[in-house]
Amino acid sequence: MQRSNGTPKAGGGWWKFAVSLALSAALLAFLIGRADGAAIADNWERFSPRHALLAVALFVANLTLRGLRLRRLFLDSGAPRDRGRWIRVSAAHQVMFSVMPSGLGDAGFPIIASRLAGCSVAAATSVLLTYRLQDLWMILLLAGSGLLLQTAGGGLVYFLIAFGLPAVTALLVWSGDLTRLLGSALLRLTARGESIRWTGLRKVIAGPLQLLAAELVRPTDWRLRLHGAWMTLLTWSLSTASLWSLFAMIGVHIGIAEVLLVIAGMNLVGALAAFTVAGLGVGEGGLAAMLLALGFGTTQALAVALIVRPAMVANILVGCGLIEGSFRLLRRMGSSPRPKGETGRHRA
Repeated sequence: MQRSNGTPKAGGGWWKFAVSLALSAALLAFLIGRADGAAIADNWERFSPRHALLAVALFVANLTLRGLRLRRLFLDSGAPRDRGRWIRVSAAHQVMFSVMPSGLGDAGFPIIASRLAGCSVAAATSVLLTYRLQDLWMILLLAGSGLLLQTAGGGLVYFLIAFGLPAVTALLVWSGDLTRLLGSALLRLTARGESIRWTGLRKVIAGPLQLLAAELVRPTDWRLRLHGAWMTLLTWSLSTASLWSLFAMIGVHIGIAEVLLVIAGMNLVGALAAFTVAGLGVGEGGLAAMLLALGFGTTQALAVALIVRPAMVANILVGCGLIEGSFRLLRRMGSSPRPKGETGRHRA
């Protein structure tokens, strides 16, 4: 809804968030109502603080490497080189992406990168396309590796290392080029004039793509892309290890193939949960379905899902909070006291 002068009505989107929150709560309540309380309690009795702390530590390391990965992607655009800024961007983006309905987190990334790291919105949008394209390759790699390991056995690990890893590394390295090719193709498409049949879509995407035009032709250093590729592999490895630790936290020790399939499946479920807050309800249901497919009993699958999936969200929030809190504390400890009456602009 808009005001008469054409500006959006203040607070107009809150009702959508409220509906998403209510739907998430209803889905979660539905699953809890069908869970076995005794099975949940039995899993909690095996709670391991050591594995819980390990999950947090691995996720903090993951966020740190993601920040360095983003820095690598941004270096050619002339963005600030300060590592701390990009680690904060990584944490802030992860919180928004995990808590807000699907898609809104990525929509807010250019704003986060602009405010915290001082880069242009156009550069941030272009980098985000490459960043998510790399993530897509990794999800396909994880899913494919999990399926192959489960069907062909552990001997296939050597084949994956010898052939699969170099192939995926090449895809990760050249993801930026694919982003530019796709963007350039869309730019040419929107420049064909009014004769194009779907002019409505043309008008919607022409403005943002013209904004990206300079970024789409900007060359990138191959060494930076290679470093970014290896960082992508490492960040997803740390994320997978963190998820394994959350299962081990309640005494559920799953194999390599199973955890690879679960993390790939959870990312797919997260993309489908566009109408929920933090994926609540849909995430737990999706995880329970995956555990059933992996051979868990119905009671155990639902009990484990109702513990591990919320623990994943809590792990994200704790890890991001530790990073942001640490930077704020270091900044406060390093700042000198100002004379009375002096004002200054707060730096991000």
